[in-house]
Amino acid sequence: PSEIALLTRLVTLSLADNTLSGGLIPEIGQLIALTELRLDDNQLTGNIPTTIGLLTSLQKCQLDENSFTGSLPVELGNMTELRTLDVSGNSLTGLIPESLANPPKLGVDPDTCLLTAISRPTTNAFLAPVPPAVVAICHAIVPGLPAPPTPPSMPPPPPPPPPPKPPSLPPPSSPPSPPPPAQTIADTAIFQACLAATSTCTSLVLTGRSLTGAIPTSIGLLTELRDLDLTGNLISGTIPATIGFMAQLERAALSQNSLTGPIPTEFGLCTALRGIVLYDNLITGAIPPEISTLTKLETLQLARNSIAGSIPPFGSLTLMRTLEMNSNLLTGCLPAGIGAMTALTKIELSQNSLSCALPSQLGLATSLRTVNFDSNFMTGVLPSTIGQLAHLRDWRAQRNSFSGYLPSELGHMSSLEQFVMDFNSLTGPLPSELGHMTMLNQLQLSFNGLTGTLDPLLPCPALRKMSIDHNSITGGVPIAWTATLTHLELSTNPLVGMLPPEISMFTELKVLKVDDCMLTGAIPSEIALLTRLVTLSLADNTLSGGLIPEIGQLIALTELRLDDNQLTGNIPTTIGLLTSLQKCQLDENSFTGSLPVELGNMTELRTLDVSGNSLTGLIPESLANPPKLGVDPDTCLLTAISRPTTNAFLAPVPPAVVAICHAIVPGLPAPPTPPSMPPPPPPPPPPKPPSLPPPSSPPSPPPPAQTIADTAIFQACLAATSTCTSLVLTGRSLTGAIPTSIGLLTELRDLDLTGNLISGTIPATIGFMAQLERAALSQNSLTGPIPTEFGLCTALRGIVLYDNLITGAIPPEISTLTKLETLQLARNSIAGSIPPFGSLTLMRTLEMNSNLLTGCLPAGIGAMTALTKIELSQNSLSCALPSQLGLATSLRTVNFDSNFMTGVLPSTIGQLAHLRDWRAQRNSFSGYLPSELGHMSSLEQFVMDFNSLTGPLPSELGHMTMLNQLQLSFNGLTGTLDPLLPCPALRKMSIDHNSITGGVPIAWTATLTHLELSTNPLVGMLPPEISMFTELKVLKVDDCMLTGAIPSEIALL
Repeated sequence: PSEIALLTRLVTLSLADNTLSGGLIPEIGQLIALTELRLDDNQLTGNIPTTIGLLTSLQKCQLDENSFTGSLPVELGNMTELRTLDVSGNSLTGLIPESLANPPKLGVDPDTCLLTAISRPTTNAFLAPVPPAVVAICHAIVPGLPAPPTPPSMPPPPPPPPPPKPPSLPPPSSPPSPPPPAQTIADTAIFQACLAATSTCTSLVLTGRSLTGAIPTSIGLLTELRDLDLTGNLISGTIPATIGFMAQLERAALSQNSLTGPIPTEFGLCTALRGIVLYDNLITGAIPPEISTLTKLETLQLARNSIAGSIPPFGSLTLMRTLEMNSNLLTGCLPAGIGAMTALTKIELSQNSLSCALPSQLGLATSLRTVNFDSNFMTGVLPSTIGQLAHLRDWRAQRNSFSGYLPSELGHMSSLEQFVMDFNSLTGPLPSELGHMTMLNQLQLSFNGLTGTLDPLLPCPALRKMSIDHNSITGGVPIAWTATLTHLELSTNPLVGMLPPEISMFTELKVLKVDDCMLTGAIPSEIALLTRLVTLSLADNTLSGGLIPEIGQLIALTELRLDDNQLTGNIPTTIGLLTSLQKCQLDENSFTGSLPVELGNMTELRTLDVSGNSLTGLIPESLANPPKLGVDPDTCLLTAISRPTTNAFLAPVPPAVVAICHAIVPGLPAPPTPPSMPPPPPPPPPPKPPSLPPPSSPPSPPPPAQTIADTAIFQACLAATSTCTSLVLTGRSLTGAIPTSIGLLTELRDLDLTGNLISGTIPATIGFMAQLERAALSQNSLTGPIPTEFGLCTALRGIVLYDNLITGAIPPEISTLTKLETLQLARNSIAGSIPPFGSLTLMRTLEMNSNLLTGCLPAGIGAMTALTKIELSQNSLSCALPSQLGLATSLRTVNFDSNFMTGVLPSTIGQLAHLRDWRAQRNSFSGYLPSELGHMSSLEQFVMDFNSLTGPLPSELGHMTMLNQLQLSFNGLTGTLDPLLPCPALRKMSIDHNSITGGVPIAWTATLTHLELSTNPLVGMLPPEISMFTELKVLKVDDCMLTGAIPSEIALL
């Protein structure tokens, strides 16, 4: 429909693999936000309109396999962002325009510019000559010119069987009808046809059909098969060894299923294999060494399984281009043979347990464009040979244990765009060569031990994002970077001097964080020119002067942190103009005067802290206006909770404000306070930076590492154990183990060692600290189990151990800590089952994601009535959810993503009336969605992709007034989409790869931004009324049974 042109915010328009007819509407040029256009495999006719050249943001354009005529428009050359163009399989004629060589990224990757087909007869009849610049990037067969060699021809896959007739919906008073019988691979007409003609069957493609059961062993009879694609089904069981009989097989794509067991060694018999794609399954065991013998292999994708063992020596795979094995259990070293893989463009090995130093031979893999070693245990110094990777664009190796200086040879990586090495043990000054890298746009080196100044990074002309917080960088804040800088994060470094007024030149800046430094002077008024700023965080410095009235010009601001400075004067009334502000912290300054009434205009405000100032006057009633302020505990503090306050507000306090904010006012009873804890001693002065050696001299050795026991704060605590109640040593790059003598601090209430390089185990002597209320040891390299002695710390309210290397099970003694409110154990290697936490009735936050937990969610979860957040994603939990989960009625966030949970969703979850976010994708949940979901009146996101859900959608979903995101892709759902109407708040809906029937309804809210319905047997025309979705950015209705013309109204999107 032409009305589609009204969707002017559309980013993705994908209508491929249907039977659409008519022409491509000229109004298509109005979709100026479009980055992806897929209309391939339809019956479109006529000329390609010249207005297509107006789509200057378009990156992917697929118009192949239609019946377009005429010549290619010269205006295609105006699409400067174009990376992929396919117009093959049409009836185009005429000269190929030279302007096709204009888009700089077109044809950079192989087979991404196809003017005629590679492996099948073409119907396009272009005229010679082809411009030489186009020949270099595009595939085009033109009469009178020699054709490039083509691979063996593979017939297209047989057409899919007709969609099953949807089951009729029962009347409301009847029980739901049983789901339709599941279909296996062996049941499909395509597979049966292949078995009947094994000598001619070369392609078996059964993607996204919700097929169940195992891969039949009879698949080995298809000895001529070249392409096997079973992606995105519900297939279980092991990969049969009979796959070894398929000697002609070139591609085995079995991803996004529930396959178990090891990768069969018989893959080694398939000597023609060019691609093995097994990601998103439940595969175990080691990678068979036989894979190393497949010398034609170009792609090996094994991501997100449970594959263990070491990486085989892949040096013989010289044609390999893509190696993806992230999110597994791989151990050992990166083999030196990686250097022989000279065609390799991508290595993705993040989230494994790889160790050792990187081999110097890595620098020989000179075709590399992307490297990702994130979240492993790699050690040693970066080899200087990586400077030979001149084509590398993206290097990621955060959350490892790399050490030593950054090599100066980094400067030779002339194509490098991203360099990310947060959370390592890097030391020494920044190499000056970084400043001359003309393509570098993202530099992340947070949480290391780097020294020296920031001057070596100048000018870095393409830099957009820089994070070097939590190091030991000295000097001032330079301002000679490019004006396109968007993120600047320098917190927790001993930086000195003033924030320069010239910072206003960074007009694209969105995030500015310079917390916990040693800045002085006033906040420059020029900062108000940064009108795109979203986060401004200058806390924990010694800034003086007033809060500038111009602050009200930062209308995009969502977070403002100026706490713990020496700011004076009134809080300006213009602060009320910050209507997007969500977090405002002005505490621990010397502000005077009264609170401005205009604070009530900040309707998005969730957190406000003005405690620890010298404010007076009446508290304005308008503070009760922001609907989200004070929803969470201790997020509206007008006076301090646990320390003396200097604010002297006058009574009375408006009752609506009393309900949400903490305020001590003379003449009114004060709320109870926890035991007083003195503030931590001030940090020691920063070490004097080492002087940089002359260029001809070798670098000076890094400063000696400091341990906890070396710090003046710890020594002072040991000298006064009876009065030391707080030990805070965050982000200081401390090394070594936690000393056992810490147990002598028997009066300690707050222990915070976050963001260091501490190793070793947590000492059992922590059990002597009976007054301890908070143990924050996250973002270190702690190993060993959680000590059972934590159970002796009966005053504990928070245990925070995320981002370490902790192993073993969760000790049952944790269940005895009845005051515990927070337990954060995420991103470790903790195994075993979850203890019965039912006695922890004060628990609010439970985060144990990205571990190795097994077993069931305990039924005692229902007794945790204060619990607001459960985060258990990326574990190996199984069983059905207990019905008692519905008793945890304070829950706001639940995340069970990427586990092995089974069974039907219990109807009791309908009792979670405060729940906002439910995520449980990539599990094995089955059965119907319960109608009780409609009782979850606060639900905003419901995400259950990649499960085995069946049956029709419950009509109650359509009446959920807060639901804005619904994701149910890759299930076995049936019926129509009508039960989802009207869903008034819906913005994103993905129900692709199911068995939904009927047409595309248009009665949802006009604020819909994402609509993904692909691979469902939907019928009828794309309605012109789709143009009402003026906020739409993504529209995907591929692989359905739509008919009729594309409405011209689509150009309004």
